[in-house]
Amino acid sequence: YPAGGNGEAQIKILTVVMPDGSVKSTQPAQKANTWLEEAAMKEVRYWRFEPLRVSQPQQEQSCVITFLFKLN
Repeated sequence: YPAGGNGEAQIKILTVVMPDGSVKSTQPAQKANTWLEEAAMKEVRYWRFEPLRVSQPQQEQSCVITFLFKLN
């Protein structure tokens, strides 16, 4: 993070998850610090969620993931 930055930032990322648990897409759920949004979205793209059971409808799921950054 740029030198001299401190404080807290809450970043919310809208995430779409495929039935197999892979992340299809990410986007900011609310505008905030662009640099922190990009860092959070980059990390979430590597996540894997638990796949849906075969007995469940095989459709995309969406969620909002909140990150709290503490800068000092």
